[in-house]
Amino acid sequence: MNANGSVPRARVVNIVLLVASLEACVGSKPDSPKLGAATVVLDSTVAQLESLQHSDPKLYEFLKTFSFLGTQMALNQMGFRSGPFETYLDPATEAATKQYELARGLPVTGNPFARSTFGHLMADASRLDKIRGPATGDRWFEALSWNAGFVSAKGPWVSSDDDSIPKAINVKCFRSRMECYVAEAENQGEGLVPTIDFYDLETWDAAEIRSKPSDSICERAILTLNRVQESVSLVSSSIRKSGPCRILYADTTAIHDRTSHLATPAEIRAMSEHELRVIFDTLLYLSPEMRTKVLPLLDSNSFLYGKKARH
Repeated sequence: MNANGSVPRARVVNIVLLVASLEACVGSKPDSPKLGAATVVLDSTVAQLESLQHSDPKLYEFLKTFSFLGTQMALNQMGFRSGPFETYLDPATEAATKQYELARGLPVTGNPFARSTFGHLMADASRLDKIRGPATGDRWFEALSWNAGFVSAKGPWVSSDDDSIPKAINVKCFRSRMECYVAEAENQGEGLVPTIDFYDLETWDAAEIRSKPSDSICERAILTLNRVQESVSLVSSSIRKSGPCRILYADTTAIHDRTSHLATPAEIRAMSEHELRVIFDTLLYLSPEMRTKVLPLLDSNSFLYGKKARH
């Protein structure tokens, strides 16, 4: 619960998605009119909910309430629905679902729990949560104390095997200890979840800081900070493919040797433009008037940078 007493939307969506786990422990049951018209085939993960009605009524009411709340919040946030949240399939939700289905090219059912709709709706809600999640911060590379033995850098973190999950890093290096630590944070829906790694340094000269190889079971990582480029990079390469590492290489088309780096100003700008384009052009339901005003602004970037972007 937030400081203002409200429940984070990401948590509500996660609760709705927890219904999927019920499929492994309960049997199927015919579609229930409580979740919509009986003629609509429900998503299998939602259909399982009804089998809890008699075996665990408290859990059933809890999950049913949050199922309605989660789908209505998703429709509201994307601009398809307005009005108070209800514990049943109300006319506002039916109308909003039809608009959503039309916009996404899905069969029109008016039921957010329909097999052809529910998965798409929850996926869109998850994408919106990730894009609107905690900011990864501005880029910063502090090298004024390089010769004195201290360097720090922070900002968005970009990987060659990018999975579009927002990440950020905070790096600090100390020549007296010949050590750097890298705090990497990844957006897990409700916040940036940090992990911290330490790297022993091999060299620290006037232009570059380079770590010794840091080995895990399957990979070797080398951290490099470049004073001239004001860059931070981490190169990871494979050192073992047998034993527990085999699962990482089941897909022979995947790239396992990868480079992660502190995003450049141009990359940060491109990421911001892409995120806004995804939100306004594919996720949000805009009126024709709003669309004619917003999309030209996205093309010109004038609202982001105060002037028209140079091409």
